[in-house]
Amino acid sequence: MKQLSFISCVFLSILINGCKNDNSNCSPVGGYEIKVVESNLDDAAFKQVTVDCPKNKRALGAGWSVVDSTNAILDGSATFFQPSFDGKSWMVNAKNNSGFARNWKLRVSCICADVCPDKAFKEYQRPNEDSAK
Repeated sequence: MKQLSFISCVFLSILINGCKNDNSNCSPVGGYEIKVVESNLDDAAFKQVTVDCPKNKRALGAGWSVVDSTNAILDGSATFFQPSFDGKSWMVNAKNNSGFARNWKLRVSCICADVCPDKAFKEYQRPNEDSAK
């Protein structure tokens, strides 16, 4: 399936208030930032880029694009698009489907943020039908 840049992008609504060290008064996520990593510009058939989030932050979503030397968006497709098992990074494999530009690069943008593990899963979990009765 052909895809253009950022079609697979995950958009999240983030609360900007950061977590305190003791997790006593924190929102589920904070410290929002977007990290961008690009591959080299060349004519390789496939490319892989991994974006590592800063220490103590987790990858909440990502987007990708196949671009030429002027950063114009080309037709490309992602063959792999997934966060790491521990949520600390995001990996994308892609290929250039465009006949327009032989040399290209893969650009990946990753949403990284602080996450309060207890609050994110306890307070914001969907209520159980049994407990609602």
